[in-house]
Amino acid sequence: MKNGDFLRVRNIEIGYTLPNTLLRKIHLENVRVFVNATNPFTWSQLSKHYNMDPETINGYPGLKTYNTGLTLSF
Repeated sequence: MKNGDFLRVRNIEIGYTLPNTLLRKIHLENVRVFVNATNPFTWSQLSKHYNMDPETINGYPGLKTYNTGLTLSF
């Protein structure tokens, strides 16, 4: 028997919208830059000591996905 407690961050997104004073100089209405991630972190004794994913029986970790993007409005 092993402790199966864990904490997982499923989704996270960080974004920044450029201020309007800067956008007027380059003739844009809106510019947003963002980064998001799916399953970026898992804290668990099973993954630390046994390299196992605590949510799956076979032990394979969930896929991690990282995306970046830029939204422009003219």
